[in-house]
Amino acid sequence: LAKTKAEVLKKLATVRREMERAGDLPTASQTLESWLTYWLDKIAAKRVRPGTLYTYRRQLETQVIPVLGKVRLDKLTQAHIRRLHDTMHDAGLSSTYALTTHRVLSKALEDAVRDGRVSRNVATLMEAPKQGRSDAEALSIEEAVKVYQYALSSLASDAYDPGPVLWTTYLLTAIRRSEL
Repeated sequence: LAKTKAEVLKKLATVRREMERAGDLPTASQTLESWLTYWLDKIAAKRVRPGTLYTYRRQLETQVIPVLGKVRLDKLTQAHIRRLHDTMHDAGLSSTYALTTHRVLSKALEDAVRDGRVSRNVATLMEAPKQGRSDAEALSIEEAVKVYQYALSSLASDAYDPGPVLWTTYLLTAIRRSEL
């Protein structure tokens, strides 16, 4: 509502600019959940590989939608995104997982801006979670030799166990599990 003619004209000009930019004016904003579901099924599915889509879907359905799904897309704020980060942190999830979830949400919101569903991507207005540093240490030579010895002894037994052979392969090649 506007109290003066000047305010009405200003609001009208804003609406006209939006209509010229987007070609249409939304009559009702959808929820974040409905947008993310649409985005996964209609936009991301055409852009990314099935494994990547599965990861996106899992992150959005298990983390974002339970926390922010009911928020109207046009009412989403930085405080909402911050609440998502806090919820993930409080649940003990890694900072790397929180960062990738933030990036997926940001990509979905970027496409919402392109589609004219929202005027700005609030995820880009704030800092993404920082990726934590790993405190993993390499095996000592003695520890690596024990793994190799165990793998060799398991090959000599009648019951085949692929675990020691896999771990030996990981150690020798520095290959990731999914690559093996």
